Amino acid sequence: MTVSRKTLTLAETFFQEEAKLEIDVKSSSPVTLLDIFNANKISINQSCGGNGTCGTCRVEIMQKTDYLKPQSHHEIEISQELVLRPRERLSCQAEIDQASKEIDLIVKIVNEVID
Repeated sequence: MTVSRKTLTLAETFFQEEAKLEIDVKSSSPVTLLDIFNANKISINQSCGGNGTCGTCRVEIMQKTDYLKPQSHHEIEISQELVLRPRERLSCQAEIDQASKEIDLIVKIVNEVID
């Protein structure tokens, strides 16, 4: 089993101070941003329990990166339904790409309500 060490940086917002999280990603099991937030006790809305249906666990990806796997068909559909901004992803659906050479990702938790 391959393990890669990566850093996830949460950008400062009104509700959250900047935080750097060191994570180990094992290639045998998918890990989402929401998994990392929950494991590190980072508060983020998740009304549907991480099933990718409510859109409350949105994050803004602060730079272009291959740190995350591309959006799944399901995530693309729900993103279109919820009219998410181009750099927004659902943290419950955004999987870390263990094969990515990039080791740092900066995200901001979106706390705006979807109309």
